[in-house]
Amino acid sequence: MEETKELLPPIHFVSGIPTTLGELAEMAVEIASSNSEIRTAPPRSYDVARFYGCPKRAEKYLNWTAETPLEKGLSNLINAFQIELRSNSQEVQR
Repeated sequence: MEETKELLPPIHFVSGIPTTLGELAEMAVEIASSNSEIRTAPPRSYDVARFYGCPKRAEKYLNWTAETPLEKGLSNLINAFQIELRSNSQEVQR
């Protein structure tokens, strides 16, 4: 016989602070010291105009709250990618 299990609702691991894709792209270019051009296009009919996750369920069900600011987390990610790229580049040159 199958056990009945209560499923958790969808949980967003987010800060609850809205950030647009444009803001995120600008932040990434600045953090990476990149000269990349950010290109925009008109929204498509199925694009979501505004969305940001609510962190309340993560706190309620898992006692979890975001502690790392977005800019710091993005910086950590970009730095990790840059280290990985340098490492791979050195391996190819051998």
